[in-house]
Amino acid sequence: MEACKICQKQCDRLASHVKRTHRMEYSEYLLQHELSGVVPKCKCGCGQDAPFSRSQGMRFLVYIHGHSARAEGRLTEASKTSMGAKNREHAYRRFEADPDELRTRASKMREHLTSDVRKRSAKTNAENWRKPESAEKRRLQTSRACDLLEQGKIGPQAPYRAEWKLNPFTGRDEYMHSSWETRFLDECVERGVPVTKQHGIRIPYTDPNGLERTYIPDFLSLDGRTLYEIKGYETDTDREKWRATMTWCLQHDAVHEVVRYDQ
Repeated sequence: MEACKICQKQCDRLASHVKRTHRMEYSEYLLQHELSGVVPKCKCGCGQDAPFSRSQGMRFLVYIHGHSARAEGRLTEASKTSMGAKNREHAYRRFEADPDELRTRASKMREHLTSDVRKRSAKTNAENWRKPESAEKRRLQTSRACDLLEQGKIGPQAPYRAEWKLNPFTGRDEYMHSSWETRFLDECVERGVPVTKQHGIRIPYTDPNGLERTYIPDFLSLDGRTLYEIKGYETDTDREKWRATMTWCLQHDAVHEVVRYDQ
């Protein structure tokens, strides 16, 4: 039994009583008489309103569906590993039972991935990426991307435009991320200007969306005095890079040069 806070009547099913007697949805009743008019927030920290559920006890849920895994300390690494193993086992079992059914479902899902759906998904991912709770994930991914970039495993250009090239100034093969970088190194060799891509310089900066990022200059002179960036055109993000780089250069008695090539 629970007392109605409007009429003080003792009720076995308070939600039904509120709707039948007071013509009020139970969610509205909870807001007015128990939550001081404030919709509770999802406890994962995303800042969104928690949903009201009729199927789970006529109440405001603690988490938005799928957000409970975001809560710090809620899931341990062991529990995540266990959940992944169970999901894979379940998927394998279903595939063995009826592989054609799963292929049909996958095909139907792909049919619904229209360009509009993909755009909405990309927008949601971008918004989540900018949230404060994603800062550590951004830092780790940036660090990994920087390492892969230096190893020549990733780059902004298509693979056929990238290559390993012997740098006569260092005597080592260095990874050119574009034909422009190859052209620049060749020109430096002709002019006798010693440069290298293997310098380990990483300059933090904030992009126009407020995200913390890392800039790696394309080349560094062997005397450590000049940073070189090879560009075809300039964006708002590049201008933020230049501001951060100028500050770095002032602190390290260096200069920054942007070498531009036509598209």
